[in-house]
Order: sequence, then C-alpha cells, then structure tokens
Amino acid sequence: PGSAQRFFSLLDDTSLGLGADALVPSGPIRIKTGLSAQATRRELESRRFRYVFRGDDNAVRAMSPEQMLDPANIGPAFRLDEETLQEDSYRANQDVLAGYVSAELEVDPKVKTILGVRAEYASQQLDNGTMFAVAGNVSSLDRADADFFPALHVVVSPHAEHNVRAAYSHSL
Repeated sequence: PGSAQRFFSLLDDTSLGLGADALVPSGPIRIKTGLSAQATRRELESRRFRYVFRGDDNAVRAMSPEQMLDPANIGPAFRLDEETLQEDSYRANQDVLAGYVSAELEVDPKVKTILGVRAEYASQQLDNGTMFAVAGNVSSLDRADADFFPALHVVVSPHAEHNVRAAYSHSL
C-alpha cells in the first residue's frame, strides 16, 4: 500500500497574537491583570496520485523502479490515477480571547499567597474537502468554549535561602 504514490501539498498558516499586562501595587497587595488574543488561520491543499499497472507485460514489473516508471511505460504499462481523499484538504480557524487577574499578598515576611483566575473563550471552525477528491468524507467542526482556570499558590520561607511552595491550578 502506498507504493508508487506521489503526494503533493501546500500549507498556508497565519497566526496573530496580541497581549497586554499591567501590575498595580496597592499597599500590601500586588494586583496583576492582563488580556490576550490569538487568531490562527490554516489552509491545507493536498493531492495524491498513484501509478497503477494496466498492461499484460509482467516483465515490466520485474524492472527496477527507474526503468519501470520511465515515461515510455506510462500509458502502455501504467496509468496515473488520482487518489485524493476529502480528508487531504481543509480550512480551519481558531480564535482565543483571554483575560486574567491575580493578587499577591504577603501575609507576613515568611508567607506569601497568590490567588488568580484566567477566563478564556475559544472558538474553532474546520471544514475539509476538495474538488479533486475521488473518495473520503466531507466533515466540519464548529465549536466554542468558555472556561475559567483558577490558581492558588502559597510560598513559605522558613529561612532566607529556602522556600516551600504549594500550588493548585487548573488548565487545559
């Protein structure tokens, strides 16, 4: 399977990301906040072709690949068939918008806590298919998700050279 097959593809992938962060000291509390956005566009166009034996001369099959697929044998001994599948090409978009806020509080000189949350909205669309396909399935995906990701960190410094950390977070 796959022998004497040629696969050609062209991938176009464009991504843009933006972000901004701010630090707001407020007495014993340091508040950090930020926003980010990322947009990705991707398009894959592919085609596949296979040489198929069509002649009666089995001696051609005993030749080396270079001799077997010589232009003089294409037509009489072999034909070139398109075997592109619908799944060989697709167009997709993904957009992610996010924001976060965190607060850092020094409870005493030896204990610091950091509490935060990130909110994220992500959307994704995908459509496959090509006009050159001879088989396969055309499908699409269109989904959007909104999530919150909490985080809690506690840092205890029993000595100037040592830190003990405990953390909890949730992510994808």
